[in-house]
Order: sequence, then C-alpha cells, then structure tokens
Amino acid sequence: MKAFYIHGYQSSPLPEKVNILKENFSEVISPQIDWDNETERQHLFENFVSLIKEKEITHVIGSSMGGQMAFYLASFCGINCLVFNPAFGLRFNDLNLFLGSKSQKKTIIVLGTNDDVVSNETTTNFLNENNITGVDIQYLEIGHQINLEVFEKSIKNLI
Repeated sequence: MKAFYIHGYQSSPLPEKVNILKENFSEVISPQIDWDNETERQHLFENFVSLIKEKEITHVIGSSMGGQMAFYLASFCGINCLVFNPAFGLRFNDLNLFLGSKSQKKTIIVLGTNDDVVSNETTTNFLNENNITGVDIQYLEIGHQINLEVFEKSIKNLI
C-alpha cells in the first residue's frame, strides 16, 4: 500500500504525520505545495494524477485545501481516500479539478464540529449538489487543525 499525503493551504507536510503514514504504508509521498503559485497550482491535479498512476498509489490523504484535492484525485483515479475538513470550492477556482466516473474504494471525510475555517455545511452541500453517496462522514469535536491522535486513528480506520 502506498500513500500520497497532501497538506493544506499555508501548511506543510508535518514530519510527525508523515512518520505516522510511514508506519502504515510501504511508501509515502508528501510534497511541499506552494498553493499561492498560480502556474504550479493550475497543473497540480494533472501532475498528481500522473504521479498516482506512475507510483501506483493506493491511498490519498489530505487536509483542507489538500483534502479537496485528495477527494477529487480519489474519485478520478478510483482509489481510497481520507480527507480532513476539505475546502470544497473555497479560495481558488483554477485548480482544474475533475470528479471521475470511477467510484472511490473507501472514502472517509472527517469534519471538525468546531472548525472555524471550513464549515461542515460547505462539505455536505458539495456532496449533495454532486450526488455523491457512499461516503463515510465522521463528525469529531475538533477544530480545523488535526492533532496527531485523530490523524493516527483516522489512518488506522482507513486501512
């Protein structure tokens, strides 16, 4: 099993989270993304699709802006995903994202009931508007930031 971890806007792939992933996957790819780089941002989706195919990634995990990207990638590539507080439709409209016709294998969305950055309603509206079903939505008493304990438990739940 191979994991692709996508951090959120103005964040980075935290070593502690990457280490948790390395304990559970044979390979972990977790690039540093400059979400503010317009040229790079417009090609992220297509570049990540190529990477997933080339490296035979089986699971994609993401938080916030990275959660949105991870969800789209999982749908497009037909792989498992875990997303935390996905920022559906927020901030950038030039990500060139596509929902696939393939269905994700296992999809878990973790939403913080105390998230003051991305509302739960944004996520549920996105799912309803796009007729997306079969998603395991978990509401936890957390904010936008995902602590290591929640991250690790969620990874175990995914695999």
